[in-house]
Amino acid sequence: MGTGISEFIASLAKNGCQAKVVSVSRLVEMEQAFSDLNTSREIAPEFYPEIIKYFKFEWQAIVADARSIVVVACPQLPTRVAFGSTSVIIPPTYIYKNIWKDQLEMVKGFLEPRGFKVARARLPFKALAVRSGLARYGRNNIAYIPGMGSFFRLAAFYSDLPCDTDDWAEPQMLSSCVECTACAVACPAGCISQSRFLIQAERCLTRFNEQEGPIPAWIEPSWHNSLLGCMACQQVCPQNKKLMGKIEDSQFRFSDSETGEILADVTKESLREETRSKLEALCLADDDVYPLLKRNLSFLLDNPAG
Repeated sequence: MGTGISEFIASLAKNGCQAKVVSVSRLVEMEQAFSDLNTSREIAPEFYPEIIKYFKFEWQAIVADARSIVVVACPQLPTRVAFGSTSVIIPPTYIYKNIWKDQLEMVKGFLEPRGFKVARARLPFKALAVRSGLARYGRNNIAYIPGMGSFFRLAAFYSDLPCDTDDWAEPQMLSSCVECTACAVACPAGCISQSRFLIQAERCLTRFNEQEGPIPAWIEPSWHNSLLGCMACQQVCPQNKKLMGKIEDSQFRFSDSETGEILADVTKESLREETRSKLEALCLADDDVYPLLKRNLSFLLDNPAG
């Protein structure tokens, strides 16, 4: 790895972040790997379009002379938010605005003064982090990073920063997962298998909590444990042992009347300005998130023990 890249990674480390730089040529292999998972049906056919729609592998239209991809991980704890008298958890990654801005500013702050271009990349961050050597998969198919566990936010950027060598490798699972089945036992939906590497994502509670519409009848209301997504497998993972109990309390709380507005299915535009402002700060006013709040919040208020 070149001296410039080493200095760049060291500059990010001063802010508590970790990073890897890989050649942009790796995207051909990454795109093919996803296509192969679809062809082999290791990813359920009905679920594959939901995954791939977020990715754009055509980097030439973004940075025509890109030579590298920078993948950055910054620590991010779960966030506790009060709705009336009940506190709910928002897992890492869902509150993104400030941390994405910070990640971009850190990368640009080092590279642009040195004459390099930087642009955001819409790629499979988790797979990129694992293939680059930044992270390793757990049995639950979640990525883990030493010192951060699974509590971090990933971002990726294209740059014309030279990258002649990198640590690209086949995906690897944590060695500690070989004999450990804590996540498989804890998963209420039974989507983590002891016999295969990929989880049955089409059964994962996270998938249903992130989609509009009724929750399937086979999902028990008591399984819900966070406002979005699911923390069941992460809460029991030994890789997160030193981080469990570390939760960031939000500066925003919703009064009983504000919570009532959400539960009454008031349109986002009709909310009181103060309520809407809080939701926006927590990334809960996004067009693909706000419609989920009434349903998801109701589950947690009806089952406060999670």
